[in-house]
Amino acid sequence: FLEIEKLGNGAFGEVVKVRHKKDGQSYAVKHIQNINEQENEINILASLNNKNVVRYHNSFSENGKHYIHMEMADMTLQDWMDKRDLSDDFHNFMSENVQNGTHYMKKCPSIKCYVCPNYMQKEKFDWFEESLRIGREVVSGLVYLHRCDIVHNDIKPDNIFVSYRDCKVLVQLGDFGLATRLDQVNQPLQSDGTPIVGFGGKSGDLLSAGVVLQELLLKKKDLKFKNLEKLILSLLDDDSSKRPTAEKLLEILDFCIEKNIDAGHSENAENQLYERWPEVFKN
Repeated sequence: FLEIEKLGNGAFGEVVKVRHKKDGQSYAVKHIQNINEQENEINILASLNNKNVVRYHNSFSENGKHYIHMEMADMTLQDWMDKRDLSDDFHNFMSENVQNGTHYMKKCPSIKCYVCPNYMQKEKFDWFEESLRIGREVVSGLVYLHRCDIVHNDIKPDNIFVSYRDCKVLVQLGDFGLATRLDQVNQPLQSDGTPIVGFGGKSGDLLSAGVVLQELLLKKKDLKFKNLEKLILSLLDDDSSKRPTAEKLLEILDFCIEKNIDAGHSENAENQLYERWPEVFKN
């Protein structure tokens, strides 16, 4: 590999962008101090196979250093939100910020053909709809992890990755340095040997997802969607028993996307939200 640039610091290691000398492709490689200490992360990553989880390629040691070799994304969700808040034009956003963005725009010269048939009638790209779809994909990744009885324990915008592939947005959960299996007997340890505390199980992941969705959907005024505020507040409730499961959260977001619920219209769909999930929307 040829090291290109530092991408950031993950749990227990530094992450860098590299280019493979033979295939010329870019990848993310995590430098770790002790491969034995990160055996849990490697085992969890190697067991996962889902489009909403960063793909693990392998782990290896070279010249006394240890590495985890993973799929490379275009940007973190934090980067995506920062750039979104500074951009009004999707074409410029794609060409300036997305890997192979120029090729993407040649393939999709009209914003109307973006992503899927739901966008075919759109004269103007809707940042809120894209933000909602990204939020939906984050939750889809959580559903997969929780069905595998895996808790991420570190859901945040810097650990969520956004890419654009084949005219679709791809959202993936990454950095499993703090992840645990629900059947693990031993609590994971920090690098100094002390136990990691503060894990909240699946409900803790949902609390973190609520913080992400709050920033993604409600932070920017022109993206504010009042019909989702109660949903996000339920995720942030101090009483973890009131938080919806990842499966229920995904159902609600899919419903919102299907019905094209937006602030100021679709009153019938809004009423259906209250009828189908009263425990969330009528509190």
